[in-house]
Amino acid sequence: MQAAGAELVDLGVKRMVRSGPQLYVSKLINKNGRVSTAKIWDEINRDGTSDREMFPSKTYLKEKVLAVMEKQGKISRTRAIDMPKYKRGGW
Repeated sequence: MQAAGAELVDLGVKRMVRSGPQLYVSKLINKNGRVSTAKIWDEINRDGTSDREMFPSKTYLKEKVLAVMEKQGKISRTRAIDMPKYKRGGW
């Protein structure tokens, strides 16, 4: 499973993402810590460098990028800093 527009490098068993929406989300999560999907979407809209083609909608972000990254084991559900009352409200 691969998100649209992602460039992959095959390293045998591991595969690294070098561009596309997965790399953007990974950098955002590493920079901001545990955040909710709403916070990720706000950062995407606020940031002028991301293309609208990369993230056409919040639904696309949730279903095509975050869900795929979770299945690949790159991210997991956890308590978000911006939504502390929900146990699995963030990434």
